[in-house]
Amino acid sequence: MMKKPRMQSSRRGKLSGHKASVATRRSSYPRTRLFGRLKHAGTQPLVWIGGPAGAGKTTLISSYLAARNLPALWYPLHASDGDPATFFGRLTQIVRLRFPRRRFSLPLPTPEYLPDLFAFTHHYFQLLGEQLAQPLVLVLDDYHELSSESPMHALLAEGLSTLPRHIRAMVISRNSPAPAFARLQINGSMQALEWPDLRFTDKEISGLIQHLTRQSAAPGQIRFLQTQTDGWVAGLIVLLADPTSSAEGKRSAATGYQRILFDYFAGEIFNRLESADQTVLLRCAILESLTAPMAVQLSQDAGAGRILDQLYRSHCFIDRSDARVPVYRWHALFREFLLARGTENADAEQRRQAHALAARLLEAAGRSEEAIDHYASAQTWPEFIRMLLALAPDWITGGRHRTLMRSIDIVPSTLLEQTPWLAFWRATAELPFDLPASRKQYIRAFELFSKDQAVPGQLMSWTGVIETFVFQWDDFTGVDPWIEWLEGHFEPTSVFPAPDVEARTVLAMFSVLMFRRPDHPHIKPWFDRLQALTQASNDPRFKMQSLSTSIYYLLWCGQNAEAGILAERIRQSISIPTGASPLAMHRKVVEALYAWHSLDFRSAYQ
Repeated sequence: MMKKPRMQSSRRGKLSGHKASVATRRSSYPRTRLFGRLKHAGTQPLVWIGGPAGAGKTTLISSYLAARNLPALWYPLHASDGDPATFFGRLTQIVRLRFPRRRFSLPLPTPEYLPDLFAFTHHYFQLLGEQLAQPLVLVLDDYHELSSESPMHALLAEGLSTLPRHIRAMVISRNSPAPAFARLQINGSMQALEWPDLRFTDKEISGLIQHLTRQSAAPGQIRFLQTQTDGWVAGLIVLLADPTSSAEGKRSAATGYQRILFDYFAGEIFNRLESADQTVLLRCAILESLTAPMAVQLSQDAGAGRILDQLYRSHCFIDRSDARVPVYRWHALFREFLLARGTENADAEQRRQAHALAARLLEAAGRSEEAIDHYASAQTWPEFIRMLLALAPDWITGGRHRTLMRSIDIVPSTLLEQTPWLAFWRATAELPFDLPASRKQYIRAFELFSKDQAVPGQLMSWTGVIETFVFQWDDFTGVDPWIEWLEGHFEPTSVFPAPDVEARTVLAMFSVLMFRRPDHPHIKPWFDRLQALTQASNDPRFKMQSLSTSIYYLLWCGQNAEAGILAERIRQSISIPTGASPLAMHRKVVEALYAWHSLDFRSAYQ
């Protein structure tokens, strides 16, 4: 038989199963009044549920979906989801996890989409609706985690309002609807249930008492509970768990909602544990979710897994997944209580060490993005930088440029000067937004790599500098010293340090010669080298960039037949995903340009 957490002796006795079960979502009271409001809002694409912590928002939605047997896609938001690339990347992952046997082709907001993220958002939700051809509710939980400055408010207000009829969205937040959603409220596209709606009425308090205790309300109990809690369900549950709640009031409403609940956590759960078990909870709360082995390592207590499991079985503000290795997840308010208590009991150095240990455990578990946040909190910069450099390529590919910039900007300046690759990735992250600033960063990275004689880094930074001139398409006189540098170190037949470095460098050199020095004596050898690399490459983006640049060059030189051969190679060798992807649009532009130069104006127009 599994042992219970070790309890301190107390005249109040052990933690009772009844008190714990009062707080569990698995025994939720059906709020038929609000169910009716949600059902009535069925013709509206969006419902906003806004109220304070502990108001029963998540329980309301989960119980409504269960009662109506509606399938849901549940997305718990984090602060990092304020970056559009992060949001849409995570949403795509959640969709694929929710429907593992189906194939989805959903775009990411890569730099090609940045000029019009509203068009991207509309396109994304349109594709999502087409590929999810079944009734579904998209739940955006913890929406208040997004900062008020995030562009996601306006993007979601636009995107969610265009969902097809078989998909509805429900937003759960501690705040009222963001200003970007005002238009949807005015035109009737959004229903809002806020704190006045979520408060328990006298009738609902009576029903809750019957539901939880299987007894009718005692005389004066409903009035007392309403006076003390103002209909706040977390407070109601706390007071109903206290057998003295029907007597004269012992708590003041002025104490505050969170204070009431924190007092309950302290008096009915935390203080009744032995000191060693309290330490387990305080140390484990540093992670939002964790396995039993992780709990053992965090707490240095071999019984940590048993303690978490017993809390779960007692319905004590912790949930557990059904995975092969169960994952425990804290109730948000209980974790807030534990973190606040832990801050009181640990100094800055102890907290730093705890974050460092949490980061190592998360990294070992493959939870890289959570790990890097804890490395930052621990200020263990070598590990933070190592992970950041490992994540940077995927973040750029996924369009998470701003996330990368913010992460690099927290690194101490002394370490930035010692790590040229940080300057390189900072420049790459800024490239779609500010070309002069990006160029400055690339030049700095080039200088740092040059000090170390790090040739791959020099070439990658050199390529970045050239790309800023090509993308800016303005004054090319500044590229002359950069052309001379490459000519002084590499020839069209030189061996490069790595295939990806070679591909980017050769493409950049040919491009800049085409725009700046089309009569350069070595432009033909660089062109030939580029064609050989293109033939051997399996990267569709590189092949498209290379072939399109080569076609432009041949058309400008009047070599239309040769350009036609390359245009046909694009059609035959580059697989284009369905939908209005940047790659598909790029190919259409190239085909239109070739058709126009070939005097086939009808094809160019189409």
